[in-house]
Formats: sequence, structure tokens, C-alpha cells
Amino acid sequence: MSDFDQLYIKRAVDIDKKPIEINQLEDNRTKRIVKEVIFLRYLVKSTVDLFSYKDEDYKTHFFYQKSNEIKELNLVKFRMGTKLVKFEEYKQQLKNLIADCQVNLKTVSYTEQSLTRIFKEYNQCIGGAIESKPKAAGVNTFFNIILGVSFNSMTHKGNDNYGA
Repeated sequence: MSDFDQLYIKRAVDIDKKPIEINQLEDNRTKRIVKEVIFLRYLVKSTVDLFSYKDEDYKTHFFYQKSNEIKELNLVKFRMGTKLVKFEEYKQQLKNLIADCQVNLKTVSYTEQSLTRIFKEYNQCIGGAIESKPKAAGVNTFFNIILGVSFNSMTHKGNDNYGA
């Protein structure tokens, strides 16, 4: 699926801008929350929607929307001495979100494929109709080409050092 036929939605969200690159990691697990207006890409469109967003630092964020309330699924990486530590808050968020259904969270990971599977199972459990691979309706791509003809020659003769 190309990026041109994806369905996006514009939302004001609270987003964690804490770096995840190893050379930029901080030594605490405190999130760095910023309010931004962004375009979120639909992964699952149903009663409870799942979105993804890749920020300017190429960090992938996942958000869910239930009853017009949108929240980020949080994964915080930080440094403890020389160790890399992951605070997988998203697992507890998912447990709280899907407490009314029996969805297996033992193998969940912070990836598009894993989270999409969980949200599809959850929406099926609560009876939500799932739009598989949400696409923008009626997307057409046009390429405009402008051609021109010039009578000026682009060849250069002479030596610039002598002003020729």
C-alpha cells in the first residue's frame, strides 16, 4: 500500500518528545509532553481507532481514540548508568483499555503489526465494525509537466578568464 492512499486525520494531541536514540537518551523516565497539531495515520478504524505518527526525529508514536478522547500509547526509553531501560507503559494502558474483553496481551509489542492485531481483536470483541486498511476515498494522483522551448543555446564557448 502506498502512502498516497492512506487515510489521515488532523488532531491536537499531547505527544511525548523524549528522545529514544541511544546517543540522546536521558537518565530518567520522565516524559517530555508537548501539545501539537499533527496528522495521524489510521491503522484501525472502528469503535476504538488506532493511529500511528512518525515525528521529525523518526520516532514512531501510536495513539488510540475512544469516545473522541485521543491518547498516546507510551513507550519510554532511558539510560540507567550504562544500561538501556524501556518503560513499557503502553502494556498497562492496553490492559486498562481492553479489560472488558479477553484479548491475549502476552505477545504484544510496540510495533504496528502487533498493535493492529490487538485493536482488531478488541473491536471484534465489543462488536465494532472494522474498516480493514482504511483508505482515503477517491484518491487520484496527477503529475503536471511543463515543457518549454528556448532558442538560447546552453553551450559555452570561450575562456571565462579572458571575458570571452
